[in-house]
Amino acid sequence: MKRPIFLSVLCLCFFKAGFFPIFTQAGTGPRMVIEASRIDFGEVEQWDLLTHTFTLANEGDETLRIERVSPD
Repeated sequence: MKRPIFLSVLCLCFFKAGFFPIFTQAGTGPRMVIEASRIDFGEVEQWDLLTHTFTLANEGDETLRIERVSPD
């Protein structure tokens, strides 16, 4: 009977110490939010010039650095 209580206390200690980061409170830092990540231009003709401006925002509490951008 003592074993389940011991395991419960041990798990509680690990949780409080941060050994289970998925269950702990999310840390602070940058958090990028994109207004719309995909745009549907519908049907277009070949060689039509298509443009769109993506709006990015940092809703975190630290500086957001964008170091690489890829069209994929």
